Amino acid sequence: MKKFFTFLSFLTLSSAVQAQTIASAAMETWSNYTVTTVPMVKPTGWASSDSIVCPIVFLSTLPPAYSPRVTKSTSVFHGGTASAKLESPSTDTFPTLITNAAIKVDLTTFKYSYSGGTPVSKRIAFVKAWTQYSHTAAIDTGRMLVYATKVGIAAGGKDSVIGQGEADINSSASFVQKNVYIKYVDASTIPDRIIVAFQPSKLTVRPGGTILYVDDVTISDPTGIETPLINVENIKVYPNPVLNQLNINTEMKQSLTVQMFNNIGQLVLSHNFNQNTNVNVSGLTTGIYTYVISGADGQKYYAGTLSKQ
Repeated sequence: MKKFFTFLSFLTLSSAVQAQTIASAAMETWSNYTVTTVPMVKPTGWASSDSIVCPIVFLSTLPPAYSPRVTKSTSVFHGGTASAKLESPSTDTFPTLITNAAIKVDLTTFKYSYSGGTPVSKRIAFVKAWTQYSHTAAIDTGRMLVYATKVGIAAGGKDSVIGQGEADINSSASFVQKNVYIKYVDASTIPDRIIVAFQPSKLTVRPGGTILYVDDVTISDPTGIETPLINVENIKVYPNPVLNQLNINTEMKQSLTVQMFNNIGQLVLSHNFNQNTNVNVSGLTTGIYTYVISGADGQKYYAGTLSKQ
């Protein structure tokens, strides 16, 4: 039997201020469990696709031997003494996955969906993780997915996705920081849960041997410290603190947009510009704001925080 899962869900500023850590996000604490006699492990509080795929493999025409695809690595890690190791198999098309939510599967359509996640009481701007990735197919990448959900507001009392973001994870010889910015459907709705998921491959047919290490996952509200979303050194935003006029200088020759968010994640200012601009912020109240600079195609280039006097 060859069946594969698609995902019913559509997943970024790291922060030293008011950062919230997902349970067991440091990948130090692990739980043991058994599925169809196969011993397995998973980060405590997380779910692994092994718990769903293993029984299906046992009941299918595939060989009954099953090797867990999510394991604890004590030799490759970013911080502490361990990381989560996710490996794609070459024996079938079932994707490998870990998530801080519960995984559900529709056995008629073989589609995944998520429920639960980390409780939050304000809008989350970014999710950060440290990843190391190697693959055997040059066109493959890992994936980091983030969903902001509101509990019970969809039809039938189901949870609704009100914000989402995703990022490809490219090959790297050491751990690199991956930031995912959450784009919301409106400027005011506050989520109840944040769901984070990681996949080592986004290909349907995989050659095997693709490995993704995940460590130190953090979510952050919009009061985080300044963090580049990509390696952009030619963007300058000043002064900080700012009184009436914010200056933005860049050598990037394309249309850009700067958006500013208040401390609960509401969009309070949006300004389009090319290269250099002056933004009138005199109408903003005193406080801390997050800004995000993006291109016309939606690519997020830079994010940071500033103090409005």
